Amino acid sequence: MIAVIAGMQVTLVVNPVAPQGFAMPEFLPWGRRVLTISFVLGIYANLLSLGLSGWIRSRALGIVTSTAAFLSAAVVWTFVHWQ
Repeated sequence: MIAVIAGMQVTLVVNPVAPQGFAMPEFLPWGRRVLTISFVLGIYANLLSLGLSGWIRSRALGIVTSTAAFLSAAVVWTFVHWQ
């Protein structure tokens, strides 16, 4: 939800038809930072729930889902730090 709000605010400021007093360039780095952090935290929270969900069913499934979540988190970390 925070990522959506920050993304909409950045879009409104960057929009070329935005009113003159509305476009504040000093807002852009802060808005993009909030957008990126909240989006990445949402991805990691989703992967955490994936990794923990298998343990409810069985130990073998828990190991599989934890491994899949760990590998996915490594891929996300690689793409986030690549920019």
